[in-house]
Amino acid sequence: MSSSSKSHWWSLPLEILKWAVVVWLLWPLQNALSERVSFTRIALGILLLVLFTGKLLYDTLLDPLLTGRRRESKLDWVTLIVVILLVALVVALTTLFVVAYLTQRMQLNPVR
Repeated sequence: MSSSSKSHWWSLPLEILKWAVVVWLLWPLQNALSERVSFTRIALGILLLVLFTGKLLYDTLLDPLLTGRRRESKLDWVTLIVVILLVALVVALTTLFVVAYLTQRMQLNPVR
């Protein structure tokens, strides 16, 4: 085992752990229309999701361009596509929940 791989043995479990925390924080969204959910928990999950995906996009796209290093790894491209799809999914789900919430509120309290 090389010295660089020994010093970063913890990076993969840490990456998995931070994304698991994001999933745990956002998990109550699945029941958001049927029961009360913690706004603080959801907001923290969205904040961490935006921060982590932004850093991942920066590390994948901008850092190699700015530093002149080229990494033509297939894994980088797969990661980039997955991140873009996840961001699009979060935006779509957030929009869906807002529209569903507003529709539900309008049906409960019709405008007179």
